[in-house]
Amino acid sequence: MSSHRRWSWCVAAVLVAAAVGCSSSGTDDGDGPGPGGTNGSETGGAGSGLTRALERLPAEQPLPFSVSYVDAERVNALLAADPERFAFSAYLGTPLLQALATPDHLFGLDRENAEFAVNFGPSSTYGYWRGAFDPEAIGRDLAADDFEEREGVWVRESDGVTLRLAAEEIAWSVEDDGTLPPSEEDGGAGATLADDADYGWLTECLGEDAHRVEITQREPGERVALRGIGLLAPLDDPGASSSRICVVTESPDAAGELADEVRALLAEEPERYADATVDASDDHVWITVPDGPERASGWLLTDDLDMLLLVS
Repeated sequence: MSSHRRWSWCVAAVLVAAAVGCSSSGTDDGDGPGPGGTNGSETGGAGSGLTRALERLPAEQPLPFSVSYVDAERVNALLAADPERFAFSAYLGTPLLQALATPDHLFGLDRENAEFAVNFGPSSTYGYWRGAFDPEAIGRDLAADDFEEREGVWVRESDGVTLRLAAEEIAWSVEDDGTLPPSEEDGGAGATLADDADYGWLTECLGEDAHRVEITQREPGERVALRGIGLLAPLDDPGASSSRICVVTESPDAAGELADEVRALLAEEPERYADATVDASDDHVWITVPDGPERASGWLLTDDLDMLLLVS
């Protein structure tokens, strides 16, 4: 049996979405999260960390491709303010920590020691955490838990978990072949996703208040070529959390068509999408929906299949 099947994930699918509302013009007027718009508070956010993650990824990726980014420092602050509202991101989007066989030592993945986390693949079967870690102490815990060190990585045969330890990073994998992401030192050779204009727009669109981001790049010919979905919350007002979908379509006509379809969905359910906005400019569409006082951050990712399908 493969390691994928041996692990029982207790996490919602990493398909992410956000909802939207209808602006009066349906175009980028400079007030939204598109280029030239504003993003809310100036307390930092996903931008710089997300860019660092993209700098490790070659510009050419097998498609479809997906990656998630979680700002651990921001999540820690939000959980301290409202643990129930932000519980969805408590494990930094890392399914490894939500498996039934997760040990007490959590493979050394202590959220309080992390700066950010990156997870790859539609089912998130490998990734890494950046932060400040103690590889010697973690190695002792792993050795006591049936892991073996082989050529610089730790492997547990019983469930296929593979780990690479360093003072500033822990990389993990449950891939059958033990695939691990490239180290930060090995990344960045040649053109990377951080150099791509569409990814640059996506990073700007998601804004400074994003603490969790899910990105999917589709195969050529799909109406939605690139999609990023962010969970947002200003640190000075966590109750004002929201979700944002930023989409690069195959053409300006496709962007207009998608924006119109989203408006139709919003009109069907005005209470669900209260105070939501949608804008389109050129081949870009961006959508923001507030969580409101009663809903937890991330509800759109798990409960809104209609919107997820629409922006897929």
